[in-house]
Amino acid sequence: MESKEQVEDLLQIFKLLDIEAPFNRFGGWAASADFIKLIFKELIKKGKNGPVSVLECGSGVSTVAVGYLLKRWEGSKLISLEHDYEYYKKTLEEIKIHNLLDVVDLRYAPLRVYEIGGKIWQWYESGFLDRNLKIDCLIIDGPPMSLQDRSSYPALPILKSRLSKDFTIILDVAARDDERAAVKAWQKEFGLMHRYEPLQKGASVLYPANLKREPFVTIAIPTYNREEFLLEALDSALNQCYKNFEVLVIDDGSQKDIYNTLKDYLNHPKLRVLKNDRNMGRPYTRNRALEEAGGEYVLWLDDDDILESDTLLDYVKLLEDENYVPDIVYGDLEIFGEGKGMMSPLDFYKNGPYLGFRILSVPGSPIPNPMTMVRKDLYKMLGGYDTEFIRAQDYEFWARAAGRAEFKKCAKTVGRYRLHQNNISGSIHIAKTDISYESVVKRRVIKNGFEKIFLDMEDKNLPFIETARSLGRVFDYFNAVYYGGFLTGIKNEEIYEWILKAGNFKYLYSLLPEEEKAYKREVRKIEKLTRLVLKGRITQATVENIQKTLPLSWLGCYATAQYLKEQNRLKESQGYARASLILNPLSSQSLNLMRELGAEDESQKIVNRLLSSQNGFEKEKARFIREWADG
Repeated sequence: MESKEQVEDLLQIFKLLDIEAPFNRFGGWAASADFIKLIFKELIKKGKNGPVSVLECGSGVSTVAVGYLLKRWEGSKLISLEHDYEYYKKTLEEIKIHNLLDVVDLRYAPLRVYEIGGKIWQWYESGFLDRNLKIDCLIIDGPPMSLQDRSSYPALPILKSRLSKDFTIILDVAARDDERAAVKAWQKEFGLMHRYEPLQKGASVLYPANLKREPFVTIAIPTYNREEFLLEALDSALNQCYKNFEVLVIDDGSQKDIYNTLKDYLNHPKLRVLKNDRNMGRPYTRNRALEEAGGEYVLWLDDDDILESDTLLDYVKLLEDENYVPDIVYGDLEIFGEGKGMMSPLDFYKNGPYLGFRILSVPGSPIPNPMTMVRKDLYKMLGGYDTEFIRAQDYEFWARAAGRAEFKKCAKTVGRYRLHQNNISGSIHIAKTDISYESVVKRRVIKNGFEKIFLDMEDKNLPFIETARSLGRVFDYFNAVYYGGFLTGIKNEEIYEWILKAGNFKYLYSLLPEEEKAYKREVRKIEKLTRLVLKGRITQATVENIQKTLPLSWLGCYATAQYLKEQNRLKESQGYARASLILNPLSSQSLNLMRELGAEDESQKIVNRLLSSQNGFEKEKARFIREWADG
């Protein structure tokens, strides 16, 4: 045994059995305790309905353990196949010692040659199996991996006619790449549901889909200048185990001809390819995909990501609960490429309003757009993607869906999210991302009031304070002050800090009580630095001092932008100038700098996003703007 967990699993196994003799060792070449425990859990489900018929490929300690368990249900039987004669004799001796001959039928089944799909395979002799045999559970732990690539693969093509209606297949050592490939081949050929178990050696559980309904699904792939990744994404879409789907690729005016890129795929019966006349942006392209989609549901696949082959099948299965049919289904994503990890969103099952709270309280989107499937009619009800949102358009849509749509998370990894330098979404960097969009989303999500989002807050001011903190986390200090202080009349150091970081000293002094002399001294130090910057006395040391003294502030971003401009690093300068405007949308200095950098149109859009009213709580915004401007 190799771990405490394996010992615990072994103890659980023995508690279920009335053993008559010692067992051989678990683990190593033999089945591990966690794998036996998995078998037991699956067999106990089946045993509730009567006798269980089990076929095991590869004998050993698992044969004895399963034999003991099957004694629970009269009429149950285990047939175990073993190709190695010496091992067959040893296992037979164990069966006799444990008095299991009435339950276990151990067969010496030497390997023979089969031709499957035009390829030669070696697998157990199976001609002696009763043609009327119906296998409830197929356990695969052989033949050896050294025999051939995907050594387990022949099991299903050979035994498919002998599987019962509600069979279960349990594959050991499923963490190996060749066995993963065998599982994917089974799914594609036989339309099986799949669940991976992260055991010591990995295990896969497969079972028939038995779908009540098979809705038509559109896998939509918007693409733009991603030729190096697109084919991999497309292959993952076309190779789905579920068969009632189409793939719609919409090119948003890429530099290279999309039809030439996909020339080897254009005759595929499930593929449609469309192209915008010119680059129109993501929201427009997504809306066009919705217009063109023939599916009842639309699954979004980014052109640099990879969809697991069983994802559609798993998603459709989630739609079959007659008492709860979700509008939006999603799952965990494995991060790969220039980073490793997992993206594991929460499950908002029957709790859409909590999604609104998460949108308000955390910087990023609580639900991923990649590999998420949405009922097409939901877009008709809520409207499509907002074309003003050049980025974060999915985030904005989730804000409208919160509290109005039904959600369900698939408890599996549904795809692989590629992390690379050119990702449109990702971590927020104040000088690289226009985060004014996040502010709009957070303020829109409370359009219908606080009651659904803040259910348990008795303090009437607390929801406003929490909203302010949320806006502060995305560096919208202007609106943070509006919600945190202007609407409530509350004055505290948290609100003072937002005003200080926004660089509005006059407004801050108008709020500070006389007794805050120590705080005023600190403010005057920052004010002195500001005067130096506005006089044009900016060195690298000045910038570093400001960033250290007051990080993520208007002053720091504005000073950095001016310094980078003097160094002729104009693109970087524009990023910091934009950030300074987001930090204080009424800053004339930031507006002038954006104009000098040729970004006047962009600056006006940012100002409009931050100063406009997004919900009923912002009726006083015009008065606040005047007070902020006047100090």
